This record gives sequence, C-alpha cells and structure tokens, in this order.
Amino acid sequence: MCPPRPRTRQLRRKRHGVASPRKRHVSSQAANETAPPERTCGGFPPGKASQALNEKIEAIVNTFFIKVIAPMLPRIMSDCSYAEANVSKVLSWARNVILLGMDEAFSQEVQTVMDATVAGAHNCWLEAIEPCVDQASPTFARVVQMARMNQLIGGSPDVYDPWRDDIQCDGTCDWLDDVTALNLEYSFSWQQSGSDEYGGSGDVDRSWNAQAALPLSQKYDTTIQFRASTDSGDPVTASYHVDDVYTSEYGSRTTTGIDEINRVSLSVTFDTSACTYDASFHIEVRAVTTDEQGTPSEHNLTVGTANIKDHSAASGSLGETASLPHQQEAADGSSYFSNGWDDAAHVLIQSGLGTANVSWILEPVMDP
Repeated sequence: MCPPRPRTRQLRRKRHGVASPRKRHVSSQAANETAPPERTCGGFPPGKASQALNEKIEAIVNTFFIKVIAPMLPRIMSDCSYAEANVSKVLSWARNVILLGMDEAFSQEVQTVMDATVAGAHNCWLEAIEPCVDQASPTFARVVQMARMNQLIGGSPDVYDPWRDDIQCDGTCDWLDDVTALNLEYSFSWQQSGSDEYGGSGDVDRSWNAQAALPLSQKYDTTIQFRASTDSGDPVTASYHVDDVYTSEYGSRTTTGIDEINRVSLSVTFDTSACTYDASFHIEVRAVTTDEQGTPSEHNLTVGTANIKDHSAASGSLGETASLPHQQEAADGSSYFSNGWDDAAHVLIQSGLGTANVSWILEPVMDP
C-alpha cells in the first residue's frame, strides 16, 4: 500500500501592516510545467499498484500449492495416519485462498484439496471398521471418531453410521478368508528388581518394539498363519533397550545392548474352528556384560518373548495391552513371557520374576 501524500502547511498571512500581494494570473501551460510529477507506488502508477500486488500474492499462493500442497494429496488419500497429521495443513491453504478472495482464480485447486480430504477421511473410516465393528471393544471409539469426521465434511450419516447392522461383528472368523496380511505394531517392557539369599541384588530393565507386515504363510483346514521373520528376509523394523545391573559385595556387573539385532520372529496363528489365535513375538540381540573388574564380554541375549494363548478373534478387536506373568510362574495354558538370562535376571528367580507389559495391534489387510 502506498503512503498517503503529505499535507502542505497553510501559512497564514499577517494582515496587520502588510499589504496583500496582487493576484497573479498563471497560464495553463505554466501550471503544467510547474506541477509536481505524478506519484508512483513500487514503480507502478496509482491505479495499477493494487493489481500488481494481487498478482504477486496470487503467484506466491500458486507456487505454494504446486510445491507443498499438491505433493501431499495422494498420500492423504491412501495413508490414514498421514492424513490425520496433515489434512489440517491443506485445508488451511484452501481457507486462506477463500479469505484472500482468490477462490475463483483457484477454484480447481481448492476442489482438488477438498476431494483429497474426502477420500482420505473415507479411507480412515474403512480402516476403522475392518474387519468388523465390535461395540464393546476399545476400538469402537475410533469408529465413532471417523464417522463424525466424515459427517462433518458432508458425508452421509446413513453411510458413516457406527451402528450399521452390516458392519457389526457376527461372532465368526469368516472375515479371515479375505485377509492377505496383518500389519503389526508391538511393544514389550520388563522392569523388575529383587535380591537373593547371598545378598546380591538384580535390577532388570528391558524393552523392545517392532513394526512389520506379516504376510499369509499358511492356510490349511482350520489353521491360518501369518508370519514375518528376519531369518526369511522379511522387512521388520525393530529396536530394543537393555540395562540390567547385578550388584554384590564384590561390585557390579552390567549388561547392556550394543544396537545389533540377530533375529526377530513374529507370528500369529488362527484357529478358525474356535475363532481364536495364538501369537509369538521374539527378539534376540547382541549384548555386552561388563564384570566387576571392567572386563566386557559380548554374547547373544533374548530380550523377551511374548506368547499369547487363545485370544478371541471373533470381536474384530485384534489387539490388547496386557501384563503377562513369566513362563515359570504362569498357569498352564495361559499367556506368558520368557527371557534370556544374565546375572541380574538370575537373582529374580528367588525373589520373583514379575510381569512384562506388552501391547499389540493387528490390522488386517484385505483383498481389494
């Protein structure tokens, strides 16, 4: 915006004792020659300044759409997690275009953003209701959330209805026939302290997590298995932490991880006759134990293995957070965890091995 023209101060003439000057006639030609030049703004005449500014803003908005907004739209339509994290950004761009009064110039781009948002919200709805909806499950809140989101952007309440009869779980495992893989998110944590009869103490602090797609590996009669293993070359993303300390009158021995994973094995096996599944999640790593004299020694170590038994698959809620007892302290036929041993863990055999906190989420990947 151009600054206003400065005002010239009007000088009052003194009338007392001073004669007023005679009025002089100035020709039009002289007036033109002495008139100040026409003011400009940013190099543009006054009438064209705002037009030039609008063109600059429009160019900036267009460049931002091409370089930032447009590349995000395909993933918003196909990746629910990405959509939830980024849809507000693309909608903010569209809203700003409207506030700037450029919605007509960018009508096609705004519509593209809205179409991608609608498609992404629908994709999140489909993920939330697969394989079926269990109103008693904690995951039902997610279904309600996705229904509201789709309705807010114009979706039909009849379509995005969490209580629709045709999407409810029917207590069977028939939906498994269309599953080609299971996307797994898993975490394990074991912290326990104790002492033995000789005065030694052990403090165990271990955890690990993994993300992987478990492809269908076996389908026979009433058994359907999904499995991924680094031994088979399957892609698995995993990390771990080990910080165990054994303390005695002679000093301390510590066991820590060295960021090297030997093997990860993840499997889920369904029994369709009972509509249940068993699961096993295992990791073996390299660790180093340093003795009282500071001498290190490397060795293999199982951080922790979780074995899930007879978990219901009929509800459509393929996940849980649980506290598992140790294998040596678990009841027959129940879920449990096991571990690799070091000095700190051995102490806990006398005082109690405690429980491991595990959580897993299995997301079915269905045939298109």
